[in-house]
Amino acid sequence: MAVAGYPRSLAKDDELKELIREGARLTSEIAALRDQIKMRANRIDELSARVRELVPDGGKEWLDEGMASVKFGVKQSFDEEKFLADYPPEEHPYLYKHKPAVTTIVALLPEGESSKYRSEEVKLSFVGGPKLSFAGRPTPTTNKEN
Repeated sequence: MAVAGYPRSLAKDDELKELIREGARLTSEIAALRDQIKMRANRIDELSARVRELVPDGGKEWLDEGMASVKFGVKQSFDEEKFLADYPPEEHPYLYKHKPAVTTIVALLPEGESSKYRSEEVKLSFVGGPKLSFAGRPTPTTNKEN
């Protein structure tokens, strides 16, 4: 039986080593892209706020500017607390979905009983690889041998 430890190297095969390096590189690139997406989403929020200031009465309409346009839409939300107060589940069960509380089941039932309802799937997570700058180019990293 193998003892779990971190880090350990079981990769003797060159193909396996390359797959691990590529997975780590792609994971690093995804992290850099997430940062870029977050920055751009924040910028879109700023632009949207400014457009709303300039067109305060914009309803469901489009404003076109050459190859670019903006659509005003209405975002709807649901006040769950108010709904619960007005339509309690005990009095209106037909308005609610009932499903098992998995965390409670695992905590309260014996292991043998709860395990027959659960399944596991091994997922891989790649770590390491070059850190990327916002231009998408690798930046220097250090390698630590443990």
